[in-house]
Amino acid sequence: MPAAVQNKHTLVSLLKANSQKLRSYGVSKVSIFGSFITGKLNAESDVDLLVDFNPDQKSYDNFMDLSFFLEDLLGRKVEVVTPQSLSKYIGSHILEQAENVAI
Repeated sequence: MPAAVQNKHTLVSLLKANSQKLRSYGVSKVSIFGSFITGKLNAESDVDLLVDFNPDQKSYDNFMDLSFFLEDLLGRKVEVVTPQSLSKYIGSHILEQAENVAI
């Protein structure tokens, strides 16, 4: 596993550099939220990503394969969530905080 990504700038760079691979899993949009946005990350922090999939490529296999790929790429646990899976209690907070990464 590569060294763990340490900051938002590196995270964004890695996501952009791997945009073709992300799209191969059906990703149409990816946004960062959580500790990489707030700057409150530490060695144990995971990477929180809000991901939209193309409707015709949205599947369990693509979701899981994307998650495994991202964990290998970023060297950290990755929490992938979709807009449809957001909790009604904290979903609006996540949407307000999320920063889109152009892929």
